[in-house]
Amino acid sequence: MLATAAALFAAGSPARSGAQTSTSAPAAASVVVFDAGLQSGWIDFGWSNKPVVVGQPVEVDMGDFGGWITAKPGGQVGVFGSVELSYSVSDTFAGALALRLGDDHNSIFPEVILAAVKADGTGMRRLSIGFDKLNPGRLRFDRIIVRGRVQLPKNSVIRISRIALTVGSGPTQSPARVGAPIRPTGSRAITADIDCASDRRPISPLIYGIAYDEIKDASSPQQWTMGATARRWGGNPTTRYNWQSHVWNTASDYFWQNVAVRGHEAFLKDNAAHGLLSVLTVPTIGWVAKDATSESFPVSVLGPQQAIEPDHPDAGNGVSTAGKKLPPGSPKTTSIAAPPDFVGRFVASVKGQVTIYQLDNEPEIWDSTHRDVHPNPVSYDELLKRTVDYASVIRQNDSKAVIAGPGSWGWLGYNYSGVDAAAGYTPKPDRLAHGDKPLLAWYLQQLREAEKQKGVRLLDVLDVHFYPQEENIYGQSGRLDPQGSALRIRSTRSLWDPTYTDESWIKDKIALLPRLNGWIADNYPGTKLSIGEWNFGGESHMSGALATAEALGRFGQNGVYAANYWTLPPVDSPVYWAFRAFRGVAGPIASGAHLGATSVRSTSSDPSNASVFASVDERGKMSAVVLNFSPATTLSISLRTKGCVPAGADVRLRQFSYDGSKPGFLGPTLSAISTGNATVSVQPWSINVVEIA
Repeated sequence: MLATAAALFAAGSPARSGAQTSTSAPAAASVVVFDAGLQSGWIDFGWSNKPVVVGQPVEVDMGDFGGWITAKPGGQVGVFGSVELSYSVSDTFAGALALRLGDDHNSIFPEVILAAVKADGTGMRRLSIGFDKLNPGRLRFDRIIVRGRVQLPKNSVIRISRIALTVGSGPTQSPARVGAPIRPTGSRAITADIDCASDRRPISPLIYGIAYDEIKDASSPQQWTMGATARRWGGNPTTRYNWQSHVWNTASDYFWQNVAVRGHEAFLKDNAAHGLLSVLTVPTIGWVAKDATSESFPVSVLGPQQAIEPDHPDAGNGVSTAGKKLPPGSPKTTSIAAPPDFVGRFVASVKGQVTIYQLDNEPEIWDSTHRDVHPNPVSYDELLKRTVDYASVIRQNDSKAVIAGPGSWGWLGYNYSGVDAAAGYTPKPDRLAHGDKPLLAWYLQQLREAEKQKGVRLLDVLDVHFYPQEENIYGQSGRLDPQGSALRIRSTRSLWDPTYTDESWIKDKIALLPRLNGWIADNYPGTKLSIGEWNFGGESHMSGALATAEALGRFGQNGVYAANYWTLPPVDSPVYWAFRAFRGVAGPIASGAHLGATSVRSTSSDPSNASVFASVDERGKMSAVVLNFSPATTLSISLRTKGCVPAGADVRLRQFSYDGSKPGFLGPTLSAISTGNATVSVQPWSINVVEIA
């Protein structure tokens, strides 16, 4: 996502919206979470407009799937009896709000709809929701999430005055896997045409990249077994990474603290030991952390703040108790200057160990994520100058370097600068001053001119980030209800389909990969394309697996050079097995059935319900990843191949299938066929690997 430290409190994947409802019998509380103010150890980690003012209920806008999260570092053992909730809200909200638990390991917790209990004489509604409904598995959890479960209008406000946990008992257990499809209710016949002689293009192995997670690294063996080919050192904290002392600043992600980290040497060493290539972010903001103890908004200097880091009482979140952002002090409070020569020495120290150097991270929003050292928004000209200055020293210190940038955060960042954002986008003063050209198109054009002047290419790869912007698909609540699951899968069309109108606030035809490839062709031919961060959510659910597989397939079809999933999926999760479909369904990586090295033309007669990504390997064997997006319909797919099998050859078909009901792919099912054509049956919500050889 936007930062590594945010993984500590990423809101986890929710369960399906349930039909279970809450009861209204209160119980004696044993742990108070919020009572006109967050209690000790609990922090505000929500995503809606909700200034938390001590001594008052919190007001949360539930419009557009809004919500609020209270979180506690380290988590709670799931042995409580219930969650108590006291709140006031209009009667019109009946059935529109829900509560669930969550954790930082993507465990699945049931979601309970808030019952329409009557308000008492003070206007408050009081509920006690049993852990038999919220946490039947007695799992560890670290957050409580209240959210709008249906589309409500903006300014649909709920006032929460109290949240508490009551005494309970019961054993704890490890998180369980979920995400199996709805049982089949019908079947449909479709066709898929595969032409092994057309649209042949190499599939870059770098598209199967993941990201380094400082917090989970030591407990994440799946990063070495899921088939990843590269690992990226990136995210907001790397913008302020001091390579000499191995410290960075967590910035807006987590209380603006300087902290010590394992460091880039360990990152590079681990990658080499496991055969992964390295993508290394280098700071271009001009500042890096000076030590492992300073914080940007110290309470001792600036006074009480909206939230304070539980283990560091002097580390505030930079927001006053009245909900206003505090002005930043000097950058030297936490940082030292990091001019281009600082990065040049960094590059010289790692030369030969890095596959791609990434020029920082999401600069268009530095005035938000790193406002303590860069309070002013980034302009078109500043972005270009920083790229030229820092890329030049990278090239000087590593002539073979592959340099990527600028790591744009998303749709608005591709098209506008931080200056345009500060002006509200519509006036777009910075863009108009630069020929009304989208930021990245102008950026490419100017770097082409810089190459002509300097005689050396300064940017090899255009790098952007992409996350679905539909409410609660990726991010704080990660919907897994049937409608949300279907929307998650459908949102992948914004990657490739020029006819698809993005269903989020964007409401435009994004066609990301064709659009960016077009900007490259028009402004700086020969530049490669990278999706440096991406994730469609639902990691422990089949809808997330299908969206992930669809994205990987589209990256290969559209000639993407590199892509890095943010950050890495849980072990044996559906998204883990989505990667394995492309990298090897069983055993050592690339030893079992998997997509080959060369993409070939493949089309589905029903792309809303099925995708087919076909390839050939160096021996000429055709393999395809076949996706069924329907949660309840079996597809009978007629594979019609051309140029894939020599005439008269003895042809056999192998099929492996994964539907989330059990860890790993089932199969193979084997069949002899007389020609290169065959019919395969694919189960609802399934990922299939088919080989014809």
